[in-house]
This record gives sequence, C-alpha cells and structure tokens, in this order.
Amino acid sequence: MNYSEAFEAVQHGDYSSAAPLLAQAATETHYTSDAINQALILALHRTGESARAVEVALSVGVDRAEDSPGMALDYFQRALIAGLDSVRAREIGVIQERWAEQERWADAAPERAHGGAVRRVANVVGELAVSSPAARYTRTLCEGFRS
Repeated sequence: MNYSEAFEAVQHGDYSSAAPLLAQAATETHYTSDAINQALILALHRTGESARAVEVALSVGVDRAEDSPGMALDYFQRALIAGLDSVRAREIGVIQERWAEQERWADAAPERAHGGAVRRVANVVGELAVSSPAARYTRTLCEGFRS
C-alpha cells in the first residue's frame, strides 16, 4: 500500500478518509511505525472514534513498554486523553511500578546509561482545563513524583 494518500488526507484535515487508510497501514506494518500509529490515533480522535483511539494507543504503548518507555508513555498519554477508563489506566500504573522497581535495581549499578541522576522530568500537557482528564492525570503524576 502507498501510505502517502493517507498522510495527505491527514494534512488536509480529511480524517474520515484518512482513518481507514491508516488503519490498514497500521495493520500491514504490525503497528511498528510510530508515524502511522500517531496519525491513526489522531484521525480516530478527530472522527469521534475515541474508543478505537484508546484501544490503539494503549495496545501500542503496552507493546513499547519494555523497549521504549518514553514512547510508551507518549502512547499512554494519548490513551488517557482519548478517554481511557480507570481500570485500564491502572494497567499503566502497574507498568510504571515495574519500571520503578527496575530503576531501583539499576540504581545499584555503578554507572547509569544516561550518565547521571535524573533531576527533572517533563510532561507535555495537551489541555489546560482543570476538569479535563489529562489535567487530573498530570496532577496525579506530579503528586506521585513528590511522594
């Protein structure tokens, strides 16, 4: 499949045409292309298919959790913004707890891969409304870091 038609539809804001093309592209690439996955999630969100956007974002995030935690967090945030329910949001918490446990053991190692202690963590906030799920998630995340 030539994916340019799908990306052109996204660029022109024709999300209704882009969504099925991107879904096919994601299936063909086994959800390994971040460009296709992210465009698909955007198209699904813009066409009101939030439930499918949640499924794709969460599934890809879980798949990336072991080899690319940063990318997994990006997908998890997309799932949360699209309306992920609290039960499955807990799955994200379990993954983050596993990462924390792995970090605890990594701290015992003489040298860390990035060369120093983590002093700051960044999170992009996509919505500033205090009542939004993304804002509540960010507050919860910050409270967890503080504790």
